[in-house]
Amino acid sequence: MDIRHLTYFIEVAKYKSFTKASKSLSLSQSTISKVVKSLEEELNVELIDRSAKKIKLTDAGEIVLAEGEIIMESLNDLSIHLYDLMNLKKGK
Repeated sequence: MDIRHLTYFIEVAKYKSFTKASKSLSLSQSTISKVVKSLEEELNVELIDRSAKKIKLTDAGEIVLAEGEIIMESLNDLSIHLYDLMNLKKGK
């Protein structure tokens, strides 16, 4: 799994739509769909229930979303801390 897969999945979950996520990410809907499907295959679990008109996360999808948001927040914090260090706002 890479960050790109997680980012795309989080966008789909946020918008509950592949189309809206693709517009938000400026990518084609098929690209987003393929990446999410690839993530599902890698994790060997269905993340999205595609049976209804609007998508719905499965229980596994809810877990991946919650943990994925934590991971993305941690990466953002890491970037901020490194930026602060490089600009001598913090540290020695």
